[in-house]
Amino acid sequence: MDLLKIIIFIFAFSGCTRYSKLQENEHGDFFFQTTDLHLKKVRIIPWPVGIKGKDTISKGMSLSVTYPKLKKEDLQKLHDKYGVDSWIVRVRKSSTLGSRALGYFYTPIFQPGRFGIKNLRARQIKSSEVLVYYTAAAISDRLQAFPCPVLNHRRKITDWKLSKISNAPITMTITPGIGIPLQAKLDPFSYVPQMINGGIELLGRYSLEFAAFDFHNKRVISDWIDIPEHFKIDREEEIVLPDCTNWKPPPTRPDYHDWQRFKWKKDTQKK
Repeated sequence: MDLLKIIIFIFAFSGCTRYSKLQENEHGDFFFQTTDLHLKKVRIIPWPVGIKGKDTISKGMSLSVTYPKLKKEDLQKLHDKYGVDSWIVRVRKSSTLGSRALGYFYTPIFQPGRFGIKNLRARQIKSSEVLVYYTAAAISDRLQAFPCPVLNHRRKITDWKLSKISNAPITMTITPGIGIPLQAKLDPFSYVPQMINGGIELLGRYSLEFAAFDFHNKRVISDWIDIPEHFKIDREEEIVLPDCTNWKPPPTRPDYHDWQRFKWKKDTQKK
């Protein structure tokens, strides 16, 4: 019997989820502390190219983020009072040219569909992934099927590192009336990783900023919080692709028009 109790205890303990506690300060603002918010994993995405795919450059990188976990009744309070239904992340790049926001991606707190916030079977989404691609790979999924990249892209990421800035718990405060409208365009949520165009080169330091979000009204409902890890690309190499020396996109391919439209827009912006 003692052995059975031990086994039951082990299973019960291993099945417990550690939640952040929603609290209220003296100003009437809700806040919580979390140690679950992280840039958990970075992966460089290889790109086999050339007529036979024997050479490899880089498409870009994959960034995986883990989110805070709160009890359903606490999330219900945030939803009912402020309309919070999602988390939003801003990807920022710093380089010798300065610092700029590359893009945004959002994640519903609960799985869409039958797992809505008022459903007893609702399940929180614990993490998400975003792709930061070179422009040559970000233009079109179909153009990635070409044996040679457009824009004469030959870059391969060869030196990078992920650094943790702080081990301290992160405090997020939800302030009444903050409701800052988000002007940026957001792609619809999908379980397929969202993609951000990182530019012609990806050298630089990347940081992620996190906030509570009312997706229905496109409003940020908290201050932006720094995720405690930074990612830095220190070196890219230019790879020689002999198969691609005189290669041009075939004009008869339907996806060639994607490239032509992109090129036309780019030329127009220069004028």
